[in-house]
Amino acid sequence: VMSVPGLVIPDLSEEYKKRNKLSGYSDLDYFDFNGKINWKVGEKDRLYLSTYLGSDKYTDTTHTHREFYQTNDLRFIANEGYDKRLNWRNQTGVLRWNHILSEKIFANVILSTSEFVLQSVDQSTFQYVYIDTAVTIFQGFDTKEFKSSINDVTGKIELDIRPAQDHQFTSGVYAISYIFQ
Repeated sequence: VMSVPGLVIPDLSEEYKKRNKLSGYSDLDYFDFNGKINWKVGEKDRLYLSTYLGSDKYTDTTHTHREFYQTNDLRFIANEGYDKRLNWRNQTGVLRWNHILSEKIFANVILSTSEFVLQSVDQSTFQYVYIDTAVTIFQGFDTKEFKSSINDVTGKIELDIRPAQDHQFTSGVYAISYIFQ
């Protein structure tokens, strides 16, 4: 799914870079989805399922082409490129079972999971062309990537007691597991 900024930003950024004697573009795309389902299983039981999915991407690509002349008649051409990509996504899901024990007491059993991922990739390239010298081309590249994520799974049991309109007691237990990468 392409977002509205993704339709406009590349063209605007490309024009800006051209005015500054560069080539390339920048872009920003994002996607979000929320969903929820409620199901009345019986007179005292309900199931709730909800989810969220999100994905965002930022890109910046810049290329330069320059010619240099030295006083000693050395001439060379420099072609350099830089590519930055930043991606992150988040997704979560929750399943809840609600059971009415009495008019003033109900229970919830909840299972949930979530994941967050961040990735950054930087790549630079260069090519230097020396005119009329023994060394004609010197070129190379450098790439750096960073990726990190966290996942969790949670289980929870709650008991809600409402003895009066203005009083509420909640108790329960929960466990959570985290995985860091």
